[in-house]
Amino acid sequence: MHATYEQLPMSIADKLENGNGTIEIKEIIPEGHRPENCERFSIVTLNRRCSIGTHKLLGKQVFVSVLSGEVISEHQGSFVVLKEGDMLKTSNGSESRFANIGKLPCVLLVCSFYDEPAK
Repeated sequence: MHATYEQLPMSIADKLENGNGTIEIKEIIPEGHRPENCERFSIVTLNRRCSIGTHKLLGKQVFVSVLSGEVISEHQGSFVVLKEGDMLKTSNGSESRFANIGKLPCVLLVCSFYDEPAK
């Protein structure tokens, strides 16, 4: 499978997890083509002043890499500022949230995996 960034399927999420604004989600590996335990493999864009609200990770872990921009994340009870090139791993049972604190959109690579293969 080969696609340019512009050809990737995109969806818009409004107030994701009770956050603010709209979030653009481009699926790098579409559903049906992902490995069995992969929930998401996407490029997520948080527009200026947008956020993903607090959510608890149950039965999965998430890897987030900042491709561009600046985001603040609540991670294991502490706030962490992530910039281009930074990466964060969240584990099963933890809570997290993300907010764009930059002047430009923040682009994230988000990969989430179930601890056990989905049934």
